[in-house]
Amino acid sequence: ANGQPELHVVIVLGRKLEPDGSASADLVNRVEEARRVLAELVEASAAPVRVVLSGGRLVFAQDSRADVASEASVMRELLLAGAGGGTSGAVASGILLDEQSTHTLENAIFARRRVLGCVSESEARPSSLAVHLVTSEVHMPRARACFDAVFADASDGCGPAFALQYHASPDGARVIPSER
Repeated sequence: ANGQPELHVVIVLGRKLEPDGSASADLVNRVEEARRVLAELVEASAAPVRVVLSGGRLVFAQDSRADVASEASVMRELLLAGAGGGTSGAVASGILLDEQSTHTLENAIFARRRVLGCVSESEARPSSLAVHLVTSEVHMPRARACFDAVFADASDGCGPAFALQYHASPDGARVIPSER
């Protein structure tokens, strides 16, 4: 092993959608940061890249719409629509959606399941992973605490070796302290 990971996994954490179902400024910034990370990975490494977009459907009592999109599906559309330079083609087939998560700890739990099981049954499990977590600056302390705890024992002999790296996007224009 030359120290290079056999697989890169970029995990992008969701953010509550606007009332009309569109992405908030914060969510757009997270997707832009993910795009930047992906472009660097595709350029710098021959290892395949998978993307986990993590965020469920947050439906509140006052929201009677049954067709609410998941944060993950909105992120997928943003990622693919705005990608250029071949990045979207390089990762489009490797995008996994976590549409169950409704908070940061669930993001970590479900992402761990996706990351440690992100290869199909027909592929050999990689011996090493580089896991890249993307969220906003204001959300990073909580995300880091959750992911560090949930991934702490991921290399316990039955899983691949991995390195967890963090990438923060600038905070969106609207940050409500109670949502931190």
